[in-house]
Amino acid sequence: MFDSAAQTLERLSGLSLSDKQIERVCHHYGQELEAQSREEDPPGSSGEGLHYAMMDGSMILTRHKDVKGKCKWAEMKLGRVFKAAAHVQLGDGEVVRGWIRSSRYVAHLGDCDDFFDKMMPLLDPLKQLVVVADGAKWIWERIQDYYPSAIQILDFYHAVEHLADFAAGCSSINFKTDQQRRRWLDEQKILLLNDGLQRVCQNIRQLKTDTPEQVQQQEALLNYYQNNRSRMNYQHYRAQGWLIGSGPIESAHRQVIQKRLKLSGQRWSLTGAQQVANLRVAWLSGQWQKLNRLIKIRA
Repeated sequence: MFDSAAQTLERLSGLSLSDKQIERVCHHYGQELEAQSREEDPPGSSGEGLHYAMMDGSMILTRHKDVKGKCKWAEMKLGRVFKAAAHVQLGDGEVVRGWIRSSRYVAHLGDCDDFFDKMMPLLDPLKQLVVVADGAKWIWERIQDYYPSAIQILDFYHAVEHLADFAAGCSSINFKTDQQRRRWLDEQKILLLNDGLQRVCQNIRQLKTDTPEQVQQQEALLNYYQNNRSRMNYQHYRAQGWLIGSGPIESAHRQVIQKRLKLSGQRWSLTGAQQVANLRVAWLSGQWQKLNRLIKIRA
């Protein structure tokens, strides 16, 4: 990527720089952005109106080795915050997709508390907050501690994915055909969308299991639903016009992290990955002027 940047720069401006020079500049200002983010609250919206916050983790491959000498994966946590009014539907009929006009992002390669330290300046001013996420305990525990008045929604598609995995695992002793299993799964989806969680749990209990692993999976699924039952009132959420899926954070992973940090053959130092992620966050958050100011100060 740095070599292609060098080629583009020379073609457009006639300025000749090596890919290594560009790499050093990127890492330098990525670190400057990191330091700045810890010194000052980033300018955000006024906090008026309904906002969404979504958080998740994405794995990147590092240069650090495990005991067997293999490169280790590390989780980069990513947050996305946007106004409900910025989310629009494009298309009509059966082909409809969401588009978000503007978002603010936070990326952190490290522990949960440090990630939330970066998220809180974006979340603190918000008057109405809806948090949509999967069942990760580290997310819900901190949202409950810091933003107890926020609406918490378990991502509907994660909830269904767990159910589909369990049904597939014990399919042979419960369903005669794949079509029958898919029909059963569709029925459970409809129940979940209409606040029929208790009925879904009963139906899960009625499925037969014939191995200890299947019994364990069944209990794990029921516990997952039980622990998140207060976040699964999907009929009410949809009636309010709220999002019930975390698609925006999934697409953010592709845009912010994967397009740059998960290219073929890449291995990252922890510091280098964070620095490049900082640049991606500034660009995609519409805050490139922060970098311009840093360059002018140093010039």
